[in-house]
Amino acid sequence: MRPVLVSNYASDPEKMAGLDELGMRIFGISFVKWKEQGLLGDNYIPYSFFSDGKVISNVSANLYTAQIYDKTYEVVQIGTVMTDPDYRGQGLAARLMRELLSNYYRENTLLFLFANASVLAFYPKFGFVRSGQKRYVFDADALREVSRENTFRKLDWAISADRELFMRIASDRTPISRQFGLQGSSSPRMIYLTDDAYNQSLYYSESRDIAVCMSVEKEQITVHDIFLRKGRSVLSVSETNQILADLLPVNTTRIVCDCMIDTDMLPSSDELEWGEHDALFVLASEPTILPGGALVFANKGIHMAAPPLDLCGFRVTGLDHT
Repeated sequence: MRPVLVSNYASDPEKMAGLDELGMRIFGISFVKWKEQGLLGDNYIPYSFFSDGKVISNVSANLYTAQIYDKTYEVVQIGTVMTDPDYRGQGLAARLMRELLSNYYRENTLLFLFANASVLAFYPKFGFVRSGQKRYVFDADALREVSRENTFRKLDWAISADRELFMRIASDRTPISRQFGLQGSSSPRMIYLTDDAYNQSLYYSESRDIAVCMSVEKEQITVHDIFLRKGRSVLSVSETNQILADLLPVNTTRIVCDCMIDTDMLPSSDELEWGEHDALFVLASEPTILPGGALVFANKGIHMAAPPLDLCGFRVTGLDHT
C-alpha cells in the first residue's frame, strides 16, 4: 500500500496516537502527553505519511508571529523530523519537507530548525543555511547602581498554582523587545521551559506580573527568557535594567542573555555558538533585516550579528532528522 500524506491533524486523537507511537520509539517523546498538558496548540502542524493506519514518517511545523522592529513576520520552526527505520531510504522525509515548504515558504516568512550532526548535509538541499548564534554577555557591575526592589520570588513547579500562574503568562505572551519579540503561544518553547532542566529556574514578580526563566551557576546568571502577559507594553530600557538588577545574586559578575532584550548596557563580549548536536539552520523567503543589522538573504549566506530570532530557547528534544 502506498503511503498516504496527511497534515494538520493535531485535533484528531486517533492520528495523534499514531504520531505518539513513532515519537516514543524514535525520540522517547510523547505528543499525547504534551497535548494533554496544553503544550501543543493550534500552531503545531504535523505532516505525516501513514501506512496501514500508522505514522511512518513525519515533519512538523510550529507557527509563530514575531515582531522584528516595525514589521510582522510569520516564523516557522520545523521539528520532529523522523522516519520509521523500516521505511528509511525512500525519501519520505524529503517529500514531507517539500510539501511543508510549499505551504510556508512565502513572503514575510522566516523558517528555522535544529539538526543533529549526522544530517548536516540534508537541510541545505532545501535552501537552508547553517548559522551560528550569538549570546550577549554583560558585566554585572553595570547594574550595581540600580536600586534593587526585590519583587521576584522563585516558583515551585510542584505547586499547581505556581505552574498555572507561569503557564498563564507564558502561553499567550507579548514581545519583550522592540528589536525582536514573539507574540502569542509557542509550543516548542513551552515544552522546553517545562522540562525538568528549566522548570526549577522560574521566577515571578507579582507587582510587575512578569515571569523569568533564569539559571544561576557560580558567578554567572543566564537569562533564558522574560515573559510579559498579553496586553502589556514592550519593556523599556529602564524596566529591563531594573528586572535584571532585581534578579542578580550578590556574587554575580557575569550576565548571559539567551533572549533579545532592550538595554543601554554595553556587552562585554558576544559569544558565537555553532552547536555540535543542535546545529541551527535558517531560511528566509526574502532579504530580511534582523537585529544588530544582520541581513538574511533567501537561499544565500547568513550572518547572525545578534541573537536575532531568540533561538537559544527553542531547543527541544525531537528536533533532529532521523
